[in-house]
Formats: sequence, C-alpha cells, structure tokens
Amino acid sequence: MKETQIDHESIRNGFNYLKIDDFSGKELKRIRLIKKEQEKLSKLKTIVLSSFLISIIFLFFILRIKQEQIFISLWLFYPLIIFLLSLLKIMLQKYNYENPMHNFWMAVLLIVIMICWGSFKKQYIPEPGWNMNNYIKAFIILLGYLINIFVSLWIYKKVFLFVAKKIDERASYNVDLFNLMKNKQFYYSITYLMATELKKEIEEITKNLHSEEYSSDRCFLGSVDKFHTRIEVILNSRIYKHYLIIFLNWINLIKTVIFAFIIIGLIGYKGFIIYTLIAFFFFHFISRTIEIFYAFYKDIVRVDSKTFYNGIIKKSDNMGIFKYVPVYINDWKNSAIRKPMRISLAIHSIIEVVLSFSLIYYFAALTSTVYPTGFKLDFNYTWSFNSYLKMLLYSTSVSFFNFSFPTKSLLLCVLHIWQLLISIVLISLSIASYMGRDDKLTDRESRYFFYIDTDIKHPKE
Repeated sequence: MKETQIDHESIRNGFNYLKIDDFSGKELKRIRLIKKEQEKLSKLKTIVLSSFLISIIFLFFILRIKQEQIFISLWLFYPLIIFLLSLLKIMLQKYNYENPMHNFWMAVLLIVIMICWGSFKKQYIPEPGWNMNNYIKAFIILLGYLINIFVSLWIYKKVFLFVAKKIDERASYNVDLFNLMKNKQFYYSITYLMATELKKEIEEITKNLHSEEYSSDRCFLGSVDKFHTRIEVILNSRIYKHYLIIFLNWINLIKTVIFAFIIIGLIGYKGFIIYTLIAFFFFHFISRTIEIFYAFYKDIVRVDSKTFYNGIIKKSDNMGIFKYVPVYINDWKNSAIRKPMRISLAIHSIIEVVLSFSLIYYFAALTSTVYPTGFKLDFNYTWSFNSYLKMLLYSTSVSFFNFSFPTKSLLLCVLHIWQLLISIVLISLSIASYMGRDDKLTDRESRYFFYIDTDIKHPKE
C-alpha cells in the first residue's frame, strides 16, 4: 500500500532549493537547430525592414520628381513582377544568412521589387468602381474576415510546425476548427487564440518526447497528481516556447510589411480585389492589436507562481510513503525569454503597430472622401503616395506619445486612443518594466545559454 503526503511544514522558496539534472546531448542538438533558424529569420527580418525603409525613401523622391506613378504596359509589368518574385523564391531557398553577399543581394532584390511595385502604374485593371450595392459591400467585409481567419490559421500552423519538427520530427498539428470556434477569442482575435493553443501544443510535445528520458521516481515534479511531470521537462518547454513566441512576433512584423507594400502599390485603384484586401487587413489589424495589447499587458501585470515537489520515499510499518517537499517559485514565466529579448520583441511590436495604424488612418481618410464618416486630419489627402507618407509620420508621432487629442472625428478619436494605449503598454510599461526586472537564471539555464551562444560543445553532445 502506498500513500502520498505533502510536507507543508517544509515549504521552500526560490530556485536555489531545486535540484535539476543537466541537459542531455539530444536536447541541446534540438535547440541548436532551432537557434540556427532563429538567426536566419532574424537576418531576413532585418533585411526586410531595411529594404522597406530604403524603398520608401526612393519612392518618395521618384514620385516627387515625376508627380505621379510611372506608366508601364501591363504586358511588361506582370512578367517583370513574376520574374522578380520567382528569383526571390530561388534566393530564399538557397539563402545562407552567414554569407554577406547573400544578404546584400537579397536586400537589393527586395528593394527592386518594392520600387517596381510602388512606382509603376498598373493601368486598365478590369475592376468595378465604388458603385457597388450594399450586398456586395457586406460580402466583401465577410470575405475579408474569413480570409484573415484562414490565413492566420495557415501561417501560425506553419510557424508552429517549423519549430515543432526541430523538437520532434514526428510532430504534427491538425487545426480543429470546430473546437476553436467554441472559444470567443476565435471571433475577434484569432492570432491570440492560436498563439495560446500552440503554446499548449509545445508543452504536450515536450512531455511526450521527454517522458522516457527522465524518471519520475525520485525527482522534482511539477505536480503530484497522476500526471507527474519532471521539472526538466517543464524547463525544456519554456525554452521551446521562447522560440515559438519570437518566430510568431517576427513573422507577423514581416506580414505587416508585405501588407503595406501590396496596398501602397495599389494606391489609386478601386474595385473588388482591392477592397477585399483592405477588409482582410482591417480584421488582421483588429486581431493583432488585441493580441499585442493583451499579451504584453498580461506579461507585465500578472505575476504567476509555480510549485515544484521534491519526492522522497519513506517506509514506515511496511508501508511506502511518498513525502513531497514543496518549493514555491514566485514571478514564474512560462517561457525562457530573457530581458533583452523581451525588450526587442516590444520594439518590433511598436514598429508593427506604427505600420498597421498608418494604413488604417489612410483607409479611413480615403473612405471619408466617399462616405460621410466625419474622419478628418489637419492635412489634405488623396489617392497618392505622399498622402500615405503623411499618415505614416502621423502614426509614428502618435506611437511616441503625440497626446494632442483630435476632436474633429469620433473614429479618429477612437483610433488615436487605441494606438496610445498600445504604445503606453509597449513603451512605458513593458520596456520600463523589462529594464528594471531582475533577470535571474537557474544554473541549468545558465549552462544552456552558455553552450547555445558559443561554439563550445557540451560534454554530452
């Protein structure tokens, strides 16, 4: 007969009372694979952002000199764009982030694509104009909403499998759409819901993978119920989730840059496809801003805790007694993201917010020229690249606390306050809190960062 008891009189506080086994060689090899992909994506993200900034500057001078977009025949324009995109795909497949020449030519190609797309006028696009009835407008809004859901599901699944298959080659994930629809977040922030679900999937993959590597007889456990989980498994899932969060943050930033340039290149055009793109972006904007606001706010405000249990077997009167000594950890984080990376993620989110709001301001302003929405800023706006630049600068000023409150439009007031709230959470709360936070590490995590950040091999590798 066996009994389980918890020794409440011997509660310990802090990581110093935990005994944690070292990494195995297999674990570090998996993490090195993910780390290499992170470095590659980091370089690509930097190239995309740099190319965006340089292209914006070039487009400004080109369109200022010409006063309008450059006309090019559709028969020449589309083959040129298809050729450049095909070349980009080939370069991405063979991309080596450690080669400076690969980075240089990748940036050059992206800049050329962006300038061609933004400066050339795509005339004679066979699309209907604004004169569409209410049923078609409702259909466009619904279509944009559905496209955002399915594209978000596809992208998040791809990113998850990209990380999960580095952990376990057998990893798979099937989107359970009907189960997701039971959650109210599915309808207003699909990206936040997917991020939450995929973190749980990472935990399950980690438990399944390491269940045989660590015995739960005599050890520190994350629970004392029938689902005994070793502390090493929980710490491993923190590391894996750390990479998943970084990848999702960067991919969403790149996605917003792609959105910006697709729509910038279509400035001046009207019709079903363009309005569907705008509706698609609008719902992506709603989903991502809610996700950013809630994720960072929760990370700052909520203080989680975790209790581990040291299992000790004692025998008394021929009876086996499992006695667990609790170790309480305050300010527990479910991912192993350190302070510098948390600050980096907040900065990347600020850039994404600036770009997203610049497009929303621009669309709202243009809509007000057709429908009496009352949206009005202090400068004129037309279907032009210069007008978008004004919106981009305005969005940047609001994100860096331009508190001059607009009173001319209720819609502008709502957008202004929403952007300020997100900026306050990201800058005043998140970055300030991260800078002042004590970035404590366990000995095991210190060894992990040492071996991952250097070329030195672990003895077990």
